[in-house]
Amino acid sequence: MNQVISDSIFLAKLDETFRTKSIHVADYFFQETEGKTYFSQRRTITDQDMVDNISQLAEVFCVFLETVSWRDLSLNPTFGEYSAIVGGADADFIADNCVVDLKTSSKLDYKGDDFAQVLGYAVNSL
Repeated sequence: MNQVISDSIFLAKLDETFRTKSIHVADYFFQETEGKTYFSQRRTITDQDMVDNISQLAEVFCVFLETVSWRDLSLNPTFGEYSAIVGGADADFIADNCVVDLKTSSKLDYKGDDFAQVLGYAVNSL
């Protein structure tokens, strides 16, 4: 599982590099081949710290999942015209009557758009 998490972090960084047209992806190559980076600013958390943290969160989530017995589960549901209103959004899953939409951020805050999106899901399911 740790290798999957590590590879996912690498792919997320590649995605960020592609979207922002950043050169920082070269630092991953240099870190592996030369043991140092050239472009990245000082980092406060290492990749291994992220792997450890995500692994711990996954363990807690798996324990939670083992305690729940759902009758109906829908993965990656869409909400028709309501999805289009918010740019084609879809939820992560619906368990019975509970919409679950996981949000991640690099900052400790939430965006009004995220709240509006989840509220739109709730309105559509009435």
